[in-house]
Amino acid sequence: MGNTLSELRTRLTQQFAKSGVRVTGSAGQQDTAPRVSGGYTIVELLVAIVVGGLLLTSMSTIISNYLHLNPRVRALVLANSYVEAKVEALRNVGFNTLADGTTDISAELPANLNAPRTGNLEISSPSSGLKKIEISLSYNDQGTTRTYAYTTYIGELGVGKP
Repeated sequence: MGNTLSELRTRLTQQFAKSGVRVTGSAGQQDTAPRVSGGYTIVELLVAIVVGGLLLTSMSTIISNYLHLNPRVRALVLANSYVEAKVEALRNVGFNTLADGTTDISAELPANLNAPRTGNLEISSPSSGLKKIEISLSYNDQGTTRTYAYTTYIGELGVGKP
């Protein structure tokens, strides 16, 4: 097929030469000339625009979720840390010093919890040698009141005591 194309090119060049039409350069020179890319096609540009739009939309959603969830998670971690520290403090006080009753612990809650915040500590004795500790916390979380209840038990003998 290469010979056929070459022969056709030669014949056409000769016909143009006879007809008086002048073409700059010969077919051979045009064939070996370096090709210059004309840029991106419309399809490539449309695909790039669609992919870019999807990436921007995804990033916007991720950032929005992060900004919304980060304060919620921070408040929950703060509440859990407070309750854990409070329970450990009660365990260290000793079983015999824990009196049954309800105590308002709102003033002790971390200031980083959004107001209004309330807390209650209830100590009861479901059986002899056992204290039931119930802590309930409420705080404002982006316009919604979140309430969490925690329950644990403290034994008279404790862990690892004879």
